[in-house]
Amino acid sequence: MENSLKFKLYYFDTRGRAEPIRLMLHYCRQEFEDVRFSVSDWDTLKVSMPQETVPILEVNGKKLPQSRAIMRYLGRLFDLTGRNHLERAVADSIVDLLADFYTQILPWYSIRHLTESDPENLLKLKNERLIPAVESKVPYFVDYLKEAKSGYYVKSGITFVDFLCCELFSIVQDFEPEVLLPYPEITDHIKRIYSLPQLKEYITNRK
Repeated sequence: MENSLKFKLYYFDTRGRAEPIRLMLHYCRQEFEDVRFSVSDWDTLKVSMPQETVPILEVNGKKLPQSRAIMRYLGRLFDLTGRNHLERAVADSIVDLLADFYTQILPWYSIRHLTESDPENLLKLKNERLIPAVESKVPYFVDYLKEAKSGYYVKSGITFVDFLCCELFSIVQDFEPEVLLPYPEITDHIKRIYSLPQLKEYITNRK
């Protein structure tokens, strides 16, 4: 779509905060260089990154930090922010809600993906952080989906918010599928995003 723009995405060799960006770029059929590196390389690389953080999206040589800022930029670039000011505000409010949810589950998420996690501590964090966050926040996401009646989070159709929500909830589903069973709207939305024709090849082959 934007042939004059050259994109490079910098992140660790994992899904994490970069994955919604990858999904959105693939959905938009936008070519980009997916620069992945190991944790051991980070100390050397971080001095060249704005704010010493990743993900970083480099656009024609300009490096843009912060995952949500990158997603909003791509949303505006590819007209995936909503059809009017109100829808765009709704989309932004959902992103803020998702950030609150992520903050709540972060202690659980930070150790859940580790191969040597302490089972007792993991269960404690699941019960004290993940389940309360799901029970208190996920119904709001369900309400947005029901109100939109489009299969996506806003009425006019797919936006950058759908990729953010899909990826985070899919991680929860991968690790603790039973906690999302009471919310079929959420799991159906994950399937809907991952079934998009533009994403089929990437999802099939991704790490």
